[in-house]
Amino acid sequence: MDNQQKVILSAKQTILSRDLAKASFSWYILDLIGNTKTDYSPIQPIISSLAASRQFYLAEAEKSQTVITQEDLKKFTLTYTKSVAHHDRMIKFGIIANKLATLVRTQLDSNIALENLVSKLPGSLPATVTARIRELRESAKVVDVKIDLLAKNLEFLEAEESADAEIFFSSRVEKMAEIQTLQRDWIDRLIDLEKNYAQPNR
Repeated sequence: MDNQQKVILSAKQTILSRDLAKASFSWYILDLIGNTKTDYSPIQPIISSLAASRQFYLAEAEKSQTVITQEDLKKFTLTYTKSVAHHDRMIKFGIIANKLATLVRTQLDSNIALENLVSKLPGSLPATVTARIRELRESAKVVDVKIDLLAKNLEFLEAEESADAEIFFSSRVEKMAEIQTLQRDWIDRLIDLEKNYAQPNR
């Protein structure tokens, strides 16, 4: 095997490993989103696009192994470079979609927990307790709006290239962290309500 053949073989192995890793990571993100069982409509286009990107990586990994000559490698690299940016961005969008799906799952579970608690409370409640329940419901709606607004502002179709900027990811992660803080506070208040008003034999 001459040096040129060794270079081509090494390049093929590198491409194969790279694209299989990207395909695997895409699948991992899709699996995480699926496990939330949210069916949150604003992120469905991202899920579909990420699934398509996974297929792209698998196809490119397979295609790379047909490279034989230096000219083949050059053509493959040129074509790949023109297409890959879109698919790499889909991974970034997928990471954010998973975080959004997790926030939505927390909201769904929290609302179920609240309604379960309300069903256990006595029929006649002090005005303060009724007010706290109402406040929890209203607070949950506020968080729902924040999640929907964040999803809407992803600009998935309108400004895909914005995902290339570092601030794209960091600013959205920061907003999601703020929402998580609100959710934790909400859950703490729910626990406090349950501890004080829904204990057995009370």
